[in-house]
Formats: sequence, structure tokens, C-alpha cells
Amino acid sequence: YVSQVVETNLVAFDCHWILINEEISDYDLQELVMKSIGRLTLVRQTFPMPQNTTQRCVKHNHRINTSLCDPKNAKAQQLEVSF
Repeated sequence: YVSQVVETNLVAFDCHWILINEEISDYDLQELVMKSIGRLTLVRQTFPMPQNTTQRCVKHNHRINTSLCDPKNAKAQQLEVSF
């Protein structure tokens, strides 16, 4: 996914703002964040929370990938959820 958006000039690795108006997988989003340079602000369309929240990690009432809640993942601990 990341190589596709870079090849089509939709995003560059050194850009600071990314608007996401389509549903992409958490893995693709995490790949994009990890390959970015410096500070990155994502604006992502969110959808209603599922009834079963045990399948997702929730921070500040927003669903995020469960891998981002893993205390053993050093990169995940550096990510900050801001609004």
C-alpha cells in the first residue's frame, strides 16, 4: 500500500499531514507511520465502535490496532494518539 501511494504521488515519506478518507488496514497505516520521517499528523475517518471492544485496543475512545497496545513493542510505545 505504501509503495502504491508514493508511486502515485499521493503522499511522500517526508510529508507532515496525511488525510485518509478511505478504510485502510491498520497494518498499512502502521507501515506508513513507521516509514515516515519526523513528525506525522494523520487525519483519518473513523467509524462507530463495534459492540465487542475486546478485539481492539481503545485509547481515548478511538479504536487502534491491538499491536499498538503491546508493552513489549518499543516502537508502539513511542506512538502518540492525539486529537
